[in-house]
Amino acid sequence: MKEQIRFDSQRVRLRTGEYERPDKRYEYRYTVFGKEYSIYAKTLAALREKETKLDSIEQNRLNPTPYATTVNNVYDVWKALKRGIRDNTLQNYCYLYETYVKDTIGGLYISTVKKSDIKRYFNYLNSISLSNGISRTNAISAASTATSFPATLAASSTA
Repeated sequence: MKEQIRFDSQRVRLRTGEYERPDKRYEYRYTVFGKEYSIYAKTLAALREKETKLDSIEQNRLNPTPYATTVNNVYDVWKALKRGIRDNTLQNYCYLYETYVKDTIGGLYISTVKKSDIKRYFNYLNSISLSNGISRTNAISAASTATSFPATLAASSTA
């Protein structure tokens, strides 16, 4: 279904999310992760300038430079934005990441990590578990202190 074209009182076309209020001020409504926000301005030009600034801030916050972003950077953004779970669950997720992932594959650039690299890391953790006859938790703990796998993974993902 086609979106209805809307105009303000001066017959200027309004973009998606822009509204003219009854007091003749302008409002821009937007949603970030399910929560609604609004910005206001006296003129439409001023509102659109604020929209442009808002878009650039939002883009820089969520996607700084993809080729210079590491797995740890993505984790930090995820942790800052994660909502809707109990505090204890979030603490458990953070503990698991910081204990088992941060020092091993966390330093790799996200643009170079492939699905096969993650599968290889998982298989590596399983092989430690099977060869040593220890539980998976202990295998992951042993892998977090190992230094051979991250170098292997880093070399394979840059090739």
